[in-house]
Amino acid sequence: MPKPRLKPEEIQAGREKILNEACDAICKYGFYRLTMRKLAAKLKMSAGNLYHYYSNKDEIYLAIQIKGFQLLYDRFAKINNTDSDPSDKLREIIKAYLDFGIKNADHYNVMFTSNAPRYTDYVGEKIEALALFEKQSSLRVLDIVSQVLCDFFGSNDRSIHQEARYYTIHAWATLHGIVSLYHARVLQELEEQTEQLLERITHDFISLLEEGFIGKKVAQKNIIVPINKGGKPA
Repeated sequence: MPKPRLKPEEIQAGREKILNEACDAICKYGFYRLTMRKLAAKLKMSAGNLYHYYSNKDEIYLAIQIKGFQLLYDRFAKINNTDSDPSDKLREIIKAYLDFGIKNADHYNVMFTSNAPRYTDYVGEKIEALALFEKQSSLRVLDIVSQVLCDFFGSNDRSIHQEARYYTIHAWATLHGIVSLYHARVLQELEEQTEQLLERITHDFISLLEEGFIGKKVAQKNIIVPINKGGKPA
């Protein structure tokens, strides 16, 4: 007798289990050494059964990425949709990012530190549309942070959006370094009270953002423009 068809919730549960195991496998073997056969063996299922859920390992990898960015987006959007002060929103977003990175080590590593394909590697391939969706999912997260920073700086003009984008990437690089040090257990070796350290880093980083932005605006206002003999800027 043929096997009964799986219910939608059973299919979804199976897909989630595959993504979780694939996360662990990519961290252990690396993306390029992972095969569908290895993953099927890890899941104690046949390779043929695995193909019922996903077409190939690239689809699985992109699904992991999309899931991770959706989790981050949901957390950031929830913070942004409150009536809190922009500085409080920014503080909560930083804390949410650190919390996600520290508590979801495998997922975070696959998203941000693994040697794996990026969107440009999929251009022209059959899976390009899914890769583009994954990229757009990541950019949505970036856009929320940029908007919060615009609110934090108190302006929405074009130049501020450009500055917000820069500071978003700056903040991301800094926070990624912190999460990476934590996962490498370097941070814990340097400081036993890691929670207090992360709280202070968050506070100081927001202060530095504010001071750096204000300082830059003041410097721009104080620029002396040379005037030529005709009374026009040189």
